[in-house]
Amino acid sequence: MESMNTVQKLEDLSIQKESVNTEEFLGHLRESANILCQTSGLDCKFDAPITANSLCLDAGAVIQVYENLMSNAIRFAHSKVTIQCEYNVGSFSITVSDDGKGFSDKDLLKADKPYYCGEAQKQEYHFGLGLHICRTLCEKHGGRLKLENAPQGGARITAWFSV
Repeated sequence: MESMNTVQKLEDLSIQKESVNTEEFLGHLRESANILCQTSGLDCKFDAPITANSLCLDAGAVIQVYENLMSNAIRFAHSKVTIQCEYNVGSFSITVSDDGKGFSDKDLLKADKPYYCGEAQKQEYHFGLGLHICRTLCEKHGGRLKLENAPQGGARITAWFSV
């Protein structure tokens, strides 16, 4: 029942964009990644070559997406997680990659659907809402979510946000 309430609240959520200091915001993302990866014994690579002084976005929504992507990457990574943040006129993106087994063909098609739990997760207590929440928040923020397997192996998810 709680998960259904979460989905309904998500549908009712509205995005409130405001100007955020880029250096502080990226510093928060970097620090979170380092702490999460260290706690899990994983290497972390964070790259964010953004020179804009500020970004116009809903920081809470972006952070929620980021934390979900990091949680998934940490759960499936063998030894490292890589984060790449980019800014282009009108868009900010976060790509989170891991060096795990990656997505199956079925997972690529369904992993961001509500209540989908991949084959490997049947035994875990897992609602299958994380990537659905990410996709919904990205879309509400004028962006999108892309799931793929990285060429070098592992999963790679990119979240785009209109800024």
